[in-house]
Amino acid sequence: MEEDELINLIMKIIPASSALEFVIQIVKSNLALFGESVGLTSQISFDTFSELKSLFERKFDFTNQDKNLHLWIKYFCSGRLGLLYMFIVRDSDFDAKHKDLYFQKSEQCFDDSLQTLIEIAENYPQEAIYTKLYEGYIYRNLFRLYKSIDDMEKTFHYISLASKTHEAFYLYYKQRYPNDGYLIKHFGKEYYLDCAERLKFIEDPLEKKIIENTIRSFLGKLETDTGKQHVVLNQLRSAFENKSDR
Repeated sequence: MEEDELINLIMKIIPASSALEFVIQIVKSNLALFGESVGLTSQISFDTFSELKSLFERKFDFTNQDKNLHLWIKYFCSGRLGLLYMFIVRDSDFDAKHKDLYFQKSEQCFDDSLQTLIEIAENYPQEAIYTKLYEGYIYRNLFRLYKSIDDMEKTFHYISLASKTHEAFYLYYKQRYPNDGYLIKHFGKEYYLDCAERLKFIEDPLEKKIIENTIRSFLGKLETDTGKQHVVLNQLRSAFENKSDR
């Protein structure tokens, strides 16, 4: 919600290393992606796709300086490339043959991101729980990717995985840092957004009612406490209100 302030802070930084300079460029590219797509809700132009693709594909190697940082950047860039290719899959102006090629590329990029998270967890066990949060983002993007081609089996599979991993991190963070109300709410939004999307596939009426009441209760608390309407809160509300839309 504070993109302008973030950009102003970034512009004041004088990079002391090539790694920091690269990270700043990546952050700027990410802000451009979210700005052009209105929080990943709208299509982007092909020239924007090409420009951002080139930025996220830039070669880098910081393994000698900081292997941990290198892996996180690797995860981030491959994930953003997956998003870019996914936008083309969802674009009605492309024919089926080209969409299939972009679909395969998007799926591969998301898979690369997941493999990098596994590598991070193996090399840095203290960060393993945090990789669950980011796994959840990738699974949600795979959910969106398969939803765009109407593969309902894979769509349900990936939103279920997103819900499971985001729940694990949300409950961990809530227990570990009970006084951090701001981030607890944010991680709660991510988890309940998954639940709202998953709700469309639930057949058991009792399970469905429990999830509905839980989301409704969470939304009520958020709308009472939240002054600004964060994009995730808006997505959660939209997904929940359209839960009957399969």
